[in-house]
Amino acid sequence: MNQSGFIRLIIFLVVLVLAYFFVSTKTSESLPGDLFYPIKEVKETLDISLYQLDSEGKALKYLEYTEIRFSEVLNLIEQKRSDDDIKYGLDKLTVTQEKAWRNLDRSRSYRGNITSKAEEFEEILNDQYDVLFDLRYQVRPTLLLSIENAMQKTKENLENLRRIK
Repeated sequence: MNQSGFIRLIIFLVVLVLAYFFVSTKTSESLPGDLFYPIKEVKETLDISLYQLDSEGKALKYLEYTEIRFSEVLNLIEQKRSDDDIKYGLDKLTVTQEKAWRNLDRSRSYRGNITSKAEEFEEILNDQYDVLFDLRYQVRPTLLLSIENAMQKTKENLENLRRIK
Protein backbone atom coordinates (compact mmCIF):
# COMPACT_ATOMS: atom_id res chain seq x y z
CA MET A 1 0.00 0.00 0.00
CA ASN A 2 1.44 3.35 -0.98
CA GLN A 3 1.49 6.41 1.27
CA SER A 4 -1.63 8.10 -0.25
CA GLY A 5 -3.63 4.86 0.13
CA PHE A 6 -2.55 4.60 3.76
CA ILE A 7 -3.58 8.22 4.43
CA ARG A 8 -7.00 7.59 2.82
CA LEU A 9 -7.46 4.53 5.00
CA ILE A 10 -6.59 6.50 8.15
CA ILE A 11 -8.98 9.31 7.16
CA PHE A 12 -11.72 6.77 6.43
CA LEU A 13 -11.23 5.10 9.83
CA VAL A 14 -11.25 8.44 11.66
CA VAL A 15 -14.48 9.47 9.88
CA LEU A 16 -16.00 6.08 10.66
CA VAL A 17 -15.14 6.35 14.36
CA LEU A 18 -16.46 9.92 14.55
CA ALA A 19 -19.68 8.90 12.78
CA TYR A 20 -20.12 6.01 15.21
CA PHE A 21 -19.73 8.29 18.24
CA PHE A 22 -22.07 10.89 16.72
CA VAL A 23 -24.81 8.33 16.03
CA SER A 24 -24.23 6.67 19.40
CA THR A 25 -24.62 9.99 21.23
CA LYS A 26 -27.67 11.03 19.23
CA THR A 27 -29.23 7.61 19.73
CA SER A 28 -28.87 7.61 23.51
CA GLU A 29 -30.40 11.09 23.77
CA SER A 30 -33.26 10.45 21.35
CA LEU A 31 -36.93 10.40 22.30
CA PRO A 32 -39.94 8.82 20.60
CA GLY A 33 -40.58 10.73 17.39
CA ASP A 34 -36.89 11.57 16.87
CA LEU A 35 -35.00 10.41 13.81
CA PHE A 36 -32.58 8.23 15.80
CA TYR A 37 -35.14 6.66 18.17
CA PRO A 38 -35.70 3.52 16.06
CA ILE A 39 -31.93 2.92 16.17
CA LYS A 40 -32.08 3.21 19.96
CA GLU A 41 -34.84 0.60 20.06
CA VAL A 42 -32.87 -1.79 17.86
CA LYS A 43 -29.75 -1.28 19.99
CA GLU A 44 -31.68 -2.15 23.17
CA THR A 45 -33.21 -5.23 21.55
CA LEU A 46 -29.77 -6.35 20.45
CA ASP A 47 -28.38 -5.71 23.95
CA ILE A 48 -30.85 -8.18 25.36
CA SER A 49 -30.73 -10.81 22.63
CA LEU A 50 -27.04 -10.78 21.65
CA TYR A 51 -25.67 -11.08 25.13
CA GLN A 52 -27.87 -14.13 25.70
CA LEU A 53 -28.78 -12.99 29.15
CA ASP A 54 -30.59 -15.33 31.47
CA SER A 55 -33.98 -14.27 32.80
CA GLU A 56 -32.43 -12.44 35.73
CA GLY A 57 -30.08 -10.51 33.46
CA LYS A 58 -32.96 -9.64 31.14
CA ALA A 59 -35.05 -8.52 34.11
CA LEU A 60 -32.27 -6.18 35.23
CA LYS A 61 -31.90 -4.79 31.69
CA TYR A 62 -35.65 -4.25 31.41
CA LEU A 63 -35.62 -2.61 34.83
CA GLU A 64 -32.97 -0.21 33.53
CA TYR A 65 -35.00 0.39 30.37
CA THR A 66 -38.13 1.03 32.45
CA GLU A 67 -36.39 3.94 34.10
CA ILE A 68 -35.17 5.20 30.72
CA ARG A 69 -38.69 4.94 29.22
CA PHE A 70 -40.12 6.86 32.17
CA SER A 71 -37.52 9.58 31.80
CA GLU A 72 -38.37 9.79 28.09
CA VAL A 73 -42.06 10.26 28.86
CA LEU A 74 -41.29 13.06 31.29
CA ASN A 75 -39.02 14.74 28.73
CA LEU A 76 -41.67 14.44 26.02
CA ILE A 77 -44.26 16.07 28.26
CA GLU A 78 -41.84 18.78 29.39
CA GLN A 79 -40.95 19.57 25.77
CA LYS A 80 -44.66 19.65 24.85
CA ARG A 81 -44.12 17.09 22.10
CA SER A 82 -46.95 15.66 20.03
CA ASP A 83 -49.68 13.56 21.61
CA ASP A 84 -48.68 10.63 19.39
CA ASP A 85 -45.07 10.73 20.62
CA ILE A 86 -46.18 10.88 24.27
CA LYS A 87 -48.71 8.07 23.81
CA TYR A 88 -46.04 5.95 22.14
CA GLY A 89 -43.67 6.65 25.03
CA LEU A 90 -46.33 5.68 27.58
CA ASP A 91 -47.03 2.44 25.71
CA LYS A 92 -43.31 1.62 25.57
CA LEU A 93 -43.06 2.31 29.32
CA THR A 94 -45.81 -0.10 30.33
CA VAL A 95 -44.64 -2.83 27.92
CA THR A 96 -41.12 -2.57 29.34
CA GLN A 97 -42.47 -2.73 32.90
CA GLU A 98 -44.30 -5.93 32.02
CA LYS A 99 -41.21 -7.48 30.42
CA ALA A 100 -39.23 -6.70 33.58
CA TRP A 101 -41.61 -8.41 36.00
CA ARG A 102 -42.15 -11.37 33.65
CA ASN A 103 -38.39 -11.96 33.48
CA LEU A 104 -38.12 -11.58 37.26
CA ASP A 105 -40.78 -14.27 37.55
CA ARG A 106 -38.85 -16.56 35.18
CA SER A 107 -35.62 -16.01 37.07
CA ARG A 108 -37.40 -16.94 40.31
CA SER A 109 -38.21 -20.30 38.74
CA TYR A 110 -34.53 -20.93 38.08
CA ARG A 111 -32.72 -19.22 40.90
CA GLY A 112 -35.12 -18.98 43.80
CA ASN A 113 -34.77 -15.76 45.78
CA ILE A 114 -35.44 -12.56 43.84
CA THR A 115 -36.89 -10.60 46.73
CA SER A 116 -34.38 -7.73 46.74
CA LYS A 117 -34.73 -7.13 42.99
CA ALA A 118 -38.52 -7.38 43.20
CA GLU A 119 -38.57 -4.90 46.08
CA GLU A 120 -36.38 -2.47 44.13
CA PHE A 121 -38.63 -2.79 41.10
CA GLU A 122 -41.75 -2.38 43.24
CA GLU A 123 -40.37 0.88 44.60
CA ILE A 124 -39.64 2.11 41.06
CA LEU A 125 -43.13 1.21 39.86
CA ASN A 126 -44.71 2.90 42.89
CA ASP A 127 -42.74 6.07 42.17
CA GLN A 128 -43.72 5.96 38.51
CA TYR A 129 -47.38 5.48 39.41
CA ASP A 130 -47.26 8.47 41.78
CA VAL A 131 -45.68 10.72 39.15
CA LEU A 132 -48.20 9.58 36.51
CA PHE A 133 -50.96 10.39 38.99
CA ASP A 134 -49.61 13.94 39.40
CA LEU A 135 -49.16 14.32 35.64
CA ARG A 136 -52.90 14.01 35.12
CA TYR A 137 -53.19 17.63 36.23
CA GLN A 138 -50.35 18.87 34.03
CA VAL A 139 -51.01 17.36 30.61
CA ARG A 140 -53.25 18.45 27.79
CA PRO A 141 -56.77 17.05 28.03
CA THR A 142 -56.11 14.96 24.93
CA LEU A 143 -53.48 12.99 26.89
CA LEU A 144 -55.52 12.39 30.03
CA LEU A 145 -56.91 9.03 28.90
CA SER A 146 -53.43 7.82 27.88
CA ILE A 147 -51.99 8.82 31.26
CA GLU A 148 -54.83 7.03 33.05
CA ASN A 149 -54.29 3.92 30.91
CA ALA A 150 -50.57 3.98 31.76
CA MET A 151 -51.49 4.33 35.44
CA GLN A 152 -53.82 1.33 35.19
CA LYS A 153 -51.20 -0.80 33.43
CA THR A 154 -48.55 0.27 35.96
CA LYS A 155 -50.92 -0.74 38.76
CA GLU A 156 -51.49 -4.14 37.07
CA ASN A 157 -47.73 -4.61 36.70
CA LEU A 158 -47.33 -3.78 40.39
CA GLU A 159 -49.98 -6.34 41.35
CA ASN A 160 -48.32 -9.00 39.19
CA LEU A 161 -44.94 -8.18 40.68
CA ARG A 162 -46.34 -8.51 44.21
CA ARG A 163 -47.77 -11.91 43.32
CA ILE A 164 -44.38 -13.28 42.34
CA LYS A 165 -42.53 -12.02 45.43
